[in-house]
Formats: sequence, structure tokens, C-alpha cells
Amino acid sequence: MEPLATQNTLINGNRIAYGIFGDGEPVVLLHGTPFSSLVWRDIVPNLVKAGYKVHLFDLLGYGLSERPWKQSTDTSPTAQVPIFEGLLSFWDINKTHIVAHDFGGAIAQRFGIRSPERVKSLTLIDTLSIPENEAIDGKWS
Repeated sequence: MEPLATQNTLINGNRIAYGIFGDGEPVVLLHGTPFSSLVWRDIVPNLVKAGYKVHLFDLLGYGLSERPWKQSTDTSPTAQVPIFEGLLSFWDINKTHIVAHDFGGAIAQRFGIRSPERVKSLTLIDTLSIPENEAIDGKWS
């Protein structure tokens, strides 16, 4: 199978693999673990056909994105949020639909709490959740 994330950019000093498909209203797909953006291979053509511009990427440490050498590098959902924000800036997306699976759902939830004005819609598929007692940037889930 051919990868979907065939382009690369540096976000916060990390090489992140990404792909963009179609034209129209933006939608960003966040994969889970231990997957990569390839998990969206059957979804992307349908979203493009429906008129969306699909943005996807391999999370730091997954797929074709950089795998940090230092074991102390944080690749948790919380640490992935600034990478996601950096990609949105790189892609010049101010507000978007987000579809997230598994581990990607925890990233999307954290992003949504930090920046609700940037989320047009949020679709969570078999996702991790944020524990009730976990504060995110001083806010409770």
C-alpha cells in the first residue's frame, strides 16, 4: 500500500509527514495508535468526493513522521496538540472539521478544549477520553 502522508514539514523541530487531498471545506483526520494516516485510505476518497479538502498526518513517532531518538521525548496526546496546532498554522487553517480515531481522539479533545473557536465539528471514533479529574490548561473536561 502506498502511504498517504508523502510530504514533510518541520513542526517544533520535528519532521512530520502529511498529505492533502481534494478541494473545498477543510477536514483534518487524526489517527490512533499503533496506526498511521494510512488507516484513512478508504475514507479519504469519499470525503474528497463529498467536496472536502482532506488534511492528514502521521503523529510524531508514528508512520512516516520522525521517531524521536531520545526516549524521554513526550509523544503523549498532550504533547501532540502543539504539533497539531503547528500543522493547522502551516496549512493556514483557522477553523476545521476534525475526525479522530483512538489516540487521535484524545488529541482532538484537548485541542477542542484549548481552542473551541477553531473546531467546526468534532467526530470521535472509538476514541480515548480525558479522565474526569484531569485538568487541561486549567480547564476541566
